[in-house]
Order: sequence, then structure tokens, then C-alpha cells
Amino acid sequence: MIREAKTPRWRIEVVLLGAFLLAACGRADAPASPDARRIVSLYPAATEILFALGVGDRVIARSKWCDHPPEVTALPALGDAVGTSAERVLALDPDLVLVGSHVQEETLAPLSTRVRIVRVTVDTTDDVRALVRKLAGLTGVPERGVDLENAILGRLAAVRKSLGTRDGVS
Repeated sequence: MIREAKTPRWRIEVVLLGAFLLAACGRADAPASPDARRIVSLYPAATEILFALGVGDRVIARSKWCDHPPEVTALPALGDAVGTSAERVLALDPDLVLVGSHVQEETLAPLSTRVRIVRVTVDTTDDVRALVRKLAGLTGVPERGVDLENAILGRLAAVRKSLGTRDGVS
């Protein structure tokens, strides 16, 4: 009769625990800390929103196209939509990198095990509102996001009212 060797239960548990910990480490899609402190913003709309949320002091670098508000121009410019250096980004030790293009996302993909990379784009006012909420959540200031979103809606309403009911304006 052939007897099978039994693996002690504790060894199985240790192996499973190790596998679980490895799976949890370094995942690009893992949630970032809800309080991002060192942000590289390579998308102009995101940069402006971060400053409007009052967390501009957390932005440590930008793209060459990020030029508003004016104080952002004092930060290092790390490239543009197609030429961003992964090494320069990593050297700044960010905990969040905001990109606006597929090319940036691909270029920085090797960093995704070390830093959270989030692609953001806006095409409509609803997209802007969604980005405000997203960035407010990522930086741990959701109440400021609500305030900023309400301010945006108020300004849009005022513009619509001042324009009246002209054709094409709703």
C-alpha cells in the first residue's frame, strides 16, 4: 500500500497567506491612500482643479502645458502628452501621478507597481464635475469637492441666465 504524505495544515496556511500578501502588494489598481500628498499632475485640467480644491501645495511637478494658476509654473515641468520621463517622475517620489493621455499612461506603466497612476480626461461639464469629485476623494477633501462642484454649477447657471434663451444655448 502506498501512503500519501500529508502536508501539515500550518504550512498550507503560511503558503496561502504569502500568496495573499504577494497579490496585495504593488497592484496598480489598488486604491491609493485617500490622502495623496505628493502629486505629479500631467493633465492641465487636473492641475487647475487641485489648486481650486486648495491642495495645490501637494502638486510637486506638472506637464509643460500646465500653466494655471500662475504659481504652478514654478514647479518642474516633466514633459508633455507624448514625452514624459518615467525616471524623472520616479525621482520625485510621488504617491499619485495624474496622466491625460494613453501615451503618458503607457510610458509610465513601469512605475505602476510603485506609484498609483490615474488617467483623467474631460470632454464635458459632467466630466469636469466627475473629475472634481475624483480628485477631492483622492486627496481626502471630499467636502471641498462638493463646494467646488456647487460653485461650478452656480457659475454655469449664471452664464446660462445671462445668455437667456438664445438658439443653441441650454
